[in-house]
Amino acid sequence: MLDRELVRAGHRSIVIGCRGSSASGTLVEIPAENGVLDEAAKSRAQQAHRKAIAAARARWPIDVAHLHGIDFHAYLPDDGPTLVSLHLPLDWYPAEALRPTRSKRRHQGPDWWRRFPTALTSKH
Repeated sequence: MLDRELVRAGHRSIVIGCRGSSASGTLVEIPAENGVLDEAAKSRAQQAHRKAIAAARARWPIDVAHLHGIDFHAYLPDDGPTLVSLHLPLDWYPAEALRPTRSKRRHQGPDWWRRFPTALTSKH
């Protein structure tokens, strides 16, 4: 939905998704995992996301990266503004993922996350 609305408003949207995904903007394809989704498959997918994010940032001017996977911390870009949407209960995410280590990282999620602002904004 965000991709579609950005494009409709005249912005460029670059989406990283598995082969066969659809996007209103530019789709940067990564391989889809087939078979058992074990730790090795998860690691390959995270590596593919890291590479695709870096390649997109090298190719296009990126205003903000928007991440929303439960494992976002595994492919979080090292630099540039990044918005992380939290769609699941906070205790489903690793605690270290909710502690920003860079000044330009922000989390966005449902209103319930505001009950835990220190978990999301603490600089400790």
